[in-house]
Amino acid sequence: MAESKGVGYLKIINGSVQNKTYSFAVFTVIVVIVLLVGAIRPTLLTITKINKDIEEKTLINEQLDSKLDNLARLNSQYSERNEDIEVLPLMFPTQGNFSLFMSNIETIAKSNGYTLNSITFGSPNDLDYKYTVLKPWIARITVTGNRSNIVKLLSADRKSTRLNSSH
Repeated sequence: MAESKGVGYLKIINGSVQNKTYSFAVFTVIVVIVLLVGAIRPTLLTITKINKDIEEKTLINEQLDSKLDNLARLNSQYSERNEDIEVLPLMFPTQGNFSLFMSNIETIAKSNGYTLNSITFGSPNDLDYKYTVLKPWIARITVTGNRSNIVKLLSADRKSTRLNSSH
């Protein structure tokens, strides 16, 4: 005789203790699997993501600390060299204002026994240069005097255009 499905379930429910234990164990395993997949897995994924974010932010924080240290060092170097930096436009004029150079070269020429005949300045259009801060200029100086003192004159000119490097 064919039993209906509902009667079969009732027999399982009303069945022996062993069947009830197996049914409860299967039900418990199913509930545990659902809880693992539904609740614990997303929590573990979130914890993993948070740990990665913490590592990234720690690295960024270290990089920012390094940049701050570098900026502090540069600031102290800048304050040490501030006077020299203010003189740079006079030593290396970017707009072609060579007044300091002209006044110095005339004094240097006279002190070494030369007469300054002319000074001309020009921009080297034919040079291929890739400087972004300092633009090269050409200076032509014509002097008359004793040839034996020319090395002394050039040496004095070079010394007059150097910055004080005692820092």
